[in-house]
Amino acid sequence: MTPMPSGDLGNAVDRLQDEQWHILELFDSYTRQQQHSATARACDELRLATMIYTLLRVHGELEHMLLASLADAPGPQAVLACTPQCRDEMLAALAHAEASSPRDPGHVEDMAALEHRVRAWFLAEQQELFALARRSPLDLVALDRALAELQELLLCVGKSAARGTSGYVLAGRP
Repeated sequence: MTPMPSGDLGNAVDRLQDEQWHILELFDSYTRQQQHSATARACDELRLATMIYTLLRVHGELEHMLLASLADAPGPQAVLACTPQCRDEMLAALAHAEASSPRDPGHVEDMAALEHRVRAWFLAEQQELFALARRSPLDLVALDRALAELQELLLCVGKSAARGTSGYVLAGRP
């Protein structure tokens, strides 16, 4: 995934929605790979699955940064009913999918279960988190610049180098 250039006049919510769309496109590509030969499919499935896993973890980091910014914003604090639970369910499905291999008989089902959990998480983000962010007094354009830096760091260097940036590490990944 190519990070949105920081010169664009997008905002933090736009960045996260673009990332959601990109991850869902990768799931669609993964599903289309099922129609190819087993040899070609295993290699492509592994590549796509690894990209999906990575982008889900990056997305979680960016979501955390948005949540932290909302918590620090002035005004009443809204409680998110579904987003954290959906993220936790997605993380459990992610850990299960990562533990299997494209050569495992149940890997396709693991990826389907992960996609289902991801779609639920993304829907919860759109209905709760993104709506709350748009109503907040946050400068979403300025926050987008911070998210862009974190996203680039995570994608290029890895989480260990970016650890001090958001202070949040998704479950299961040091």
